Amino acid sequence: MKVLRLREVALGALLFGGCIALVSCGNDPRESSPARVDALEEMNGTNALERLVKQMGEIERLESKNKKLADEKTKEIALVFEKMGTNARPILPFLINELRSGRNPGLAAHGIRRIGDPEGGVVLAESVTNADEKIRNAALWNLSAFKSSAIVATSAVPALMARMSYADSFSRAFAVANLGKFKSSPERVIPALLEIAEKDEDVVVRHQAIKAIGAFGSAAKPAEPQLTKIMQNDSDPKKRETAERALKAIRGEIDPEGQHVPAATRADRAR
Repeated sequence: MKVLRLREVALGALLFGGCIALVSCGNDPRESSPARVDALEEMNGTNALERLVKQMGEIERLESKNKKLADEKTKEIALVFEKMGTNARPILPFLINELRSGRNPGLAAHGIRRIGDPEGGVVLAESVTNADEKIRNAALWNLSAFKSSAIVATSAVPALMARMSYADSFSRAFAVANLGKFKSSPERVIPALLEIAEKDEDVVVRHQAIKAIGAFGSAAKPAEPQLTKIMQNDSDPKKRETAERALKAIRGEIDPEGQHVPAATRADRAR
């Protein structure tokens, strides 16, 4: 059970605000040294985007010569993207090309995420099934930032459903968790998630599938009979508990994020 919990924590960290995909995790980039602060201020000045593109181009060269320095530079650029947000929109085509070429997939996907333009989100969705593992993972780890975009969901749902069949259990876990974030196309997604919840060989994937079903809230009502069966009969106590929480989310007793909903609020929703 302890191993299961550690794997779930690792999955959550990567999906929801952990380290940039494929960048080694060291100190938080926001805990900046004076030198890093100077570098960030320089990149936020005049011609910032031009310098940002140039700095990204240098990372590949640094990788072969000084891995530690390359990681530091990557963290600096990541923080710049966090600070610039949508202001970095003019270099979105460059970032898309970097992702598709596989030169800086983790950093490029992070930049696309911070810019937040649905055009970039669609590219991330399309990259989820890329033949290059680094591109696939970078796209998948940043895709949930576009969970509110119907345009991105149109591309993301079929790609994530295809990813559920991958041999790698972490890929399947990421896929089902992201489907729960998008909450799109329940008529297609929920039956597929139920099958994963009942038949997948990996315990973390099964739990994530049940959580994803609960995230759909009342839209997952057709899943109640099977979730009830899991809650009552499954041999795994953790899986039974997860199914119980999913059922409560479907019935409006807790919200999809697992927080209790006051009775008055439930009554308002029922009107």
